[in-house]
Amino acid sequence: MGGRLLLGQGDSAAPGSSSISHRRAASSDLFENDLATARRAIALVNGPIVLVGHSYGGAVITETGTDPNVAALVYIAAFAPDVGQSAGSLGASVAPAPMAEHVRPDKEGYLKLTAAGIKRTSPKT
Repeated sequence: MGGRLLLGQGDSAAPGSSSISHRRAASSDLFENDLATARRAIALVNGPIVLVGHSYGGAVITETGTDPNVAALVYIAAFAPDVGQSAGSLGASVAPAPMAEHVRPDKEGYLKLTAAGIKRTSPKT
């Protein structure tokens, strides 16, 4: 029996599938840990598996998709770098997103919107 592994920013997973949330700032250590986590999850599935990556998860499925049990890769609004290319390098040639200046990692490495960013995005009442 195969399975699905969902990689991205969401915490919920469909019944019968696994989900790994990636809300942390991208660094090489975190990326390597995420690759190891995905590889462990792939190893738990007997049979073919479809990897689904959203956002940063696309970079993870690109690197782990070479496993012989991986039947397909699905990118949903995801980074799709070449193997060995970082997700961050894909955006290097374009202007930063308008809210990028308001996103900061917390002490655990999770990305958070600053108070100024929250105020900027809050509807005027």
